[in-house]
Amino acid sequence: MLDPEILQGTLSQHLAIIGKTGAGKTYTAKGIAERLLEAGRRLCVIDPTGVWWGLRSSADGTEPAYPVVVFGGEHGDVPKAGERLAELLCERSIPAIIDLSEFTNAGRHRFMTAFAATLYRLNRRPLHLIIDEADEFAPQNPLAEAKRMSGEIDRIVRRGRARGFRVTMIPQRPAVLHKNVLTQINTYPATLTMWGLKCRSPLLADLPPEKTKGSSGSLGSGLL
Repeated sequence: MLDPEILQGTLSQHLAIIGKTGAGKTYTAKGIAERLLEAGRRLCVIDPTGVWWGLRSSADGTEPAYPVVVFGGEHGDVPKAGERLAELLCERSIPAIIDLSEFTNAGRHRFMTAFAATLYRLNRRPLHLIIDEADEFAPQNPLAEAKRMSGEIDRIVRRGRARGFRVTMIPQRPAVLHKNVLTQINTYPATLTMWGLKCRSPLLADLPPEKTKGSSGSLGSGLL
């Protein structure tokens, strides 16, 4: 069970969930998403791997769970187009999973550029945006074709708080995220043990000293 104080931390700040493959990053983020949905919060998940659709069914797959709409992917409810989908999410409080797993890299970049730009322009209410595999969308060294997309994500993270954005990013290592984004993310969990809340990892070597202060042992309020 997620500590209420920790959940409250996710409601007020950007954060990153960091760990090696298999460390439990997505599992932990799904736990946060479930608590946000239970609290009636607006939620949008960017899912490039097609694994988040399970939020809408119970653990055994026999019953409905959370009323999320899946846009795109093998388990999608309706088709999606970046600009129009952002408009829809700003017009209506629809908990959404945006499955980009069947896009080409170029198509994914075009979609996210239009989606992020429109979402930033229109959103004015609290919105929790979870970006899985976040380094794909805001890489430290973006290729030419990804620079516009990276810039739009950077703008949401750096300037979007006043517009209601709370962003959770899920990369493997902080070094692969763009430095402009890193400077705005408040917490850096690593080597995740589900709700064990321990942070002892060489991943912390990638972080500036002020970000690693107090990061060994159990984490406190607002941290994961």
